[in-house]
Amino acid sequence: MKKPAWLILCLITVVAGLALSMTNLVTAEPIAEQKLMASNAARIAVFPDADGFSELTVTEADGVDSAYTATRGGQSVGTVLQTTVQGYGGPIEIVMGIDAQGAITGLSVGGSAFAETAGLGTRTRDPEFTGQFIGMREVPKLKQNIDGISGATISSGAVTAGAGRLYQYWQTLNGQTVETADTLAPLTAADQRTVTVQGYGGDFDVTVGVNPDGSIEGVRINADTFHETEGLGSQALEPGFLNQFAGKTAPLRYGQGVDAIAGATITSKAVLKAVNEALGVSETAGAQTDEAETDEAEADVTAATDTTSAEATGTLTKLDSPDASGAVQVYAETVRGFASDILVTVGLDANGVIVSLKVGGPNFAETEYYGAQVQTNTFRDQFIGKSGTLAYGEGVDAIAGATISSNAVLKAINDALQAAGSTDTEAQPASAAPKATAAPLNTLSVQTLDTPDENGAVRICTETVRGFANEIVVTVGLDANGVIVSLKVGGPKFAETEYYGAQAQTNTFRAQFIGKSGTIVYGEGVDAIAGATVTSTAVLKAVNDALQAQP
Repeated sequence: MKKPAWLILCLITVVAGLALSMTNLVTAEPIAEQKLMASNAARIAVFPDADGFSELTVTEADGVDSAYTATRGGQSVGTVLQTTVQGYGGPIEIVMGIDAQGAITGLSVGGSAFAETAGLGTRTRDPEFTGQFIGMREVPKLKQNIDGISGATISSGAVTAGAGRLYQYWQTLNGQTVETADTLAPLTAADQRTVTVQGYGGDFDVTVGVNPDGSIEGVRINADTFHETEGLGSQALEPGFLNQFAGKTAPLRYGQGVDAIAGATITSKAVLKAVNEALGVSETAGAQTDEAETDEAEADVTAATDTTSAEATGTLTKLDSPDASGAVQVYAETVRGFASDILVTVGLDANGVIVSLKVGGPNFAETEYYGAQVQTNTFRDQFIGKSGTLAYGEGVDAIAGATISSNAVLKAINDALQAAGSTDTEAQPASAAPKATAAPLNTLSVQTLDTPDENGAVRICTETVRGFANEIVVTVGLDANGVIVSLKVGGPKFAETEYYGAQAQTNTFRAQFIGKSGTIVYGEGVDAIAGATVTSTAVLKAVNDALQAQP
């Protein structure tokens, strides 16, 4: 008897369902184990001393996605926490390890939805940024104990705010007092006035308590209507910002008894506008003209490359004596910045290449966090090794939010380059310098260790070479495969030029050699120090000598 088609289909469905169920049963456990291993790998990355993790209970109100006790040999050694913040391009996952003594052991930035701007916000994942957090025993705060990334203010602020949230949660877990600048007492004044203003993230309400004498009892912001950028504008909710208005009378202006939030100009101005309006003062009375980042967007402001708008307040002067950086021509010019006169001194070598740059002068008073950054090493160093006519966006970058100050310095630099008659060619890179110029002052010594040291080195190679100013002792640690695992630069006679050759001792310079083997050439995975060719070449020679030495 022929079986009905529906019965055959039912049998096929039942068999297929049973097969699928059996497959799920067989594969479910391995898949779960793989997920656990992947999750633990992420936690080990920020807490390498742990060998196990035990999950803790968290609630949505904590602002923390997950929390784990880190263990080693079954004993608690710290905590690993995760949170998610809103960056410039979307959500950012932050994982932080904190040991039992409260020291941050590691910070991971990313997540599957990470979409920050390439070359800007993506740099929050780089060791140069995350390394600042390691070893800290306090709440991370942007521009206080953490340096942001130029042009990526929103990303930097978001990551730092997330890290701060995690650290404060750790403090709560361990019974410590959570850091606050102060406390916010409720407003008690009979006269309370609420003003709605436009911030960076939308409208929000500001309530001002007014005393009978017209002074401010306090200022409060309605958090339910407040959506400013995390880590930047969000600081307006902090007691330290709001309490500074207490006791003041109108009209109010930043810089006169109250301070704006660095990097959050729009939010700061909105609060100030609301406070002044609540006190019956027009917006113009408290208007700000300070140089600051005006849009809080993640990108350097477009700096004009036409520097003719930068006014020179003093004649370009050629100084008589060369400076200590090897300059044979030194030019000085005073230009008008945003808030003050800026004295710019440019040192050039015989080929018209910049070898030194000083920015300041007795009247220097550019805006803190903005124009004042023209005095930082980061800004000045990018000009070293350049020649010709310079323009922002072509090898050098202006300071975000400080176009006037940036253009003023650029004008003085270009005036000096043009006065010296420099060509449009850049300085010869350190990789082009012959190695013979870095003559060794003693024979390379190689020490073979019976057991690997703390870095995993089994051979320690030491050589003294001639730098720009004096002797440099270079010590290279190699593992059993001939890979560099440690590098020390210095010695008792180390005296390379400050800001230039002296950078050979920085972590940034030395770390780029770690993990390398074979023969190293500048420009191929490692970079020389701008303006310090002799020093860079000397160190490179000693490193290559160590790599080529036979065990």
